[in-house]
Amino acid sequence: MKSKIPFLFEKVIFKTKLTEVQVIDNLTNITDQTIKPISLLGIFGYPLAYSRPYMGVIQGNAFKIKRVAYVIFWFYFHPFLPVITGRICEDRICTKIYVEMKPHTLASIFMIIVLIFYICATIFLFSYMSDELLFEGLYPPAFLILLLIPLFGVIYPFWARKFFEHECKKSKIYLLSLFDAEAEIEE
Repeated sequence: MKSKIPFLFEKVIFKTKLTEVQVIDNLTNITDQTIKPISLLGIFGYPLAYSRPYMGVIQGNAFKIKRVAYVIFWFYFHPFLPVITGRICEDRICTKIYVEMKPHTLASIFMIIVLIFYICATIFLFSYMSDELLFEGLYPPAFLILLLIPLFGVIYPFWARKFFEHECKKSKIYLLSLFDAEAEIEE
């Protein structure tokens, strides 16, 4: 489901002719399972190099992975990389991989804090404006610049959503090729 709010998640079903064992093998080949990246403070204590493009955990027919982001010689925490959880179900016709992509917990908490800050700043700015200043034109130029804060507070969720959707698209394309599958977005 594509949510219209900034704290979004996306659900996708991949259908493939591969067996459940082949899908798990493909996931195992691309995932570094030596560490568990999915924790609240998951940005601290990671090694500097990974041998595979994803890190995470695969247990039975379920998995929880995240793409590894690199900057030249160092990896970094990219808040818009989706945490990908999924389960693999095999039936007579095909194997289905149910995948849910959502932001990292820390990124969601940061987004909530930023939105609360902008709501409070907007309330403060509009409560500061009085009728006398409004009608007499006594606003200092710096105050007019501060009026951009509410504008950024409105734009921020849409900006964050676009970055998250961009990273989800990259992961979907990679998983489509990995599973040799076709995808359908759950409504």
